[in-house]
Amino acid sequence: MPAVYHATGKSDNNTDGFHLIQLACSRDLRTWTRLGSRQPFIGPSPAKPGDFGRTQLLLPSAPVERGDELWFYHTGIKYRTLHEDADAKMGAVHLTVLRRDGFVSLDAGEDRGQLITKSLIYSGDQLMLNVVIRDSGHTKVEVLDANHKTLPGLSLKDCVP
Repeated sequence: MPAVYHATGKSDNNTDGFHLIQLACSRDLRTWTRLGSRQPFIGPSPAKPGDFGRTQLLLPSAPVERGDELWFYHTGIKYRTLHEDADAKMGAVHLTVLRRDGFVSLDAGEDRGQLITKSLIYSGDQLMLNVVIRDSGHTKVEVLDANHKTLPGLSLKDCVP
């Protein structure tokens, strides 16, 4: 899991800033794409006295799988640089729990929207979606070919919400 450093300005001890945990993926381990619009996956703790994880958050390489959950143990550090009035308790181990496959989501508003995925090869006879439908909303799927033309029998009109 990558920890990305965000510089916020100069200080007496190098550059001041934050280490925040972001999501990234790669198919070849050479070219990486950041996910979730570069928003922190695990963000800093609220700025209250005594809170750990306000400036540096560091993860191990992988979560612990526990049933239907992923447990992310991470280190939270209270200070970026050691201040004269810093207390001895500088850091702590934190636990963030996430449901399996709950890394990134797309959220719809009140208006109709659409999502077109990258092309994929599919050999099954069913397509399963992981969606939450709110109040009077619904989800429909249309299958397109590589030229974005609807496949016969798989149009929005053929789909039962």
